[in-house]
Amino acid sequence: MKTEFSITSDLASSVVKWFDLSLSSDEMRSQFETWIAETCYTQKTSRFDGGKPRYRKGFIASLNAFYIALKESHINNYCVFGYWYKSEFYSTYRSSNELVKNNNLKTTNELHDLKLDQQIWDSLPRGMYYAKSLKPHYCK
Repeated sequence: MKTEFSITSDLASSVVKWFDLSLSSDEMRSQFETWIAETCYTQKTSRFDGGKPRYRKGFIASLNAFYIALKESHINNYCVFGYWYKSEFYSTYRSSNELVKNNNLKTTNELHDLKLDQQIWDSLPRGMYYAKSLKPHYCK
């Protein structure tokens, strides 16, 4: 059985791997739940299937908070929020942001210059996208 420190380190490595794979928020959550079931519970697939915890329940619960914190911090390094308009992506981040500069993304300042009315703005597809590929991480 691994130490709690080792488990925490493994989770951190897994989150980085999931971001490298450009998983959506839902796919990442599913991966996390599978990881918890396989890592923290006995042979059954999860606590819901009768698996017995291998670690303290409080520690297992704390892994969820740790996962959320890891995910939120990595979003800043991988993802940008923005809008799609006429097959062009416009990030809400400033043009000085490293992700915007390194990936030659347009900014919403350019979109504001088009003087769109509020109805059009409200109807634009938007969400959190991976800066390199513009693959959706979380979209509305």
